[in-house]
Amino acid sequence: MLQPGCEPRCPGCAHRHLTATASQQQKYDWLATRLAPWHDSLQPLQSVPATQRWNYRDKLCLSVRWQNNHWNFGLWRGDELIPIPDCPVHSARARAVIQLLSTILPASDNFPLAYYVQAGRQITLIVKAKSVATDW
Repeated sequence: MLQPGCEPRCPGCAHRHLTATASQQQKYDWLATRLAPWHDSLQPLQSVPATQRWNYRDKLCLSVRWQNNHWNFGLWRGDELIPIPDCPVHSARARAVIQLLSTILPASDNFPLAYYVQAGRQITLIVKAKSVATDW
């Protein structure tokens, strides 16, 4: 079952439909397969309690595109940007900043925003342009 705000088409979380226990087991099995020669040295995975699997991520890098007269922040699936403004993995702070920026930033004609990067309280907006317009 997906958490509220989780976009079904988002490619970000492969285990989001699993319980915490099933997700941890799948991760361990993946590691055990890849690290088979050292199987005897593998330790059990350490994870946060199931209640802390959500609303924690304060480090993120999202692609940003101007679509339908507003900014969309999300991840690429093929050649389609999947907006994830309410991602339940992101912290409340990250979701609030994304919501604010999507409404106050200038349009892409004047501001060629490409990426949004957040690390805690630090936010970096990355633009892609051949030349920088300074007349806005």
